[in-house]
Amino acid sequence: ECVLTIMSIEAESGLRVLGINILGRFLLSRDNNIRYVALSTLQRVVTVDVKAVQRHRTTIIECLKDNDISIRKRALDVAYALI
Repeated sequence: ECVLTIMSIEAESGLRVLGINILGRFLLSRDNNIRYVALSTLQRVVTVDVKAVQRHRTTIIECLKDNDISIRKRALDVAYALI
């Protein structure tokens, strides 16, 4: 929710990058719920700052190999948005 707030108020780019980097760290979590929320949020903010999300593409691609189908689907959605 904090990251979505940062994106909605059109904060300066440094703050947006910081928020997206936090989401990138969430992708490294072992908890599927946290990764799902991070991927969902990245999908929503990719249009605001593509370059910042692009920095996490390796981790997003790794999520495509996850056992959980919902994680794989979200990762595919984000990867498609980056193209």
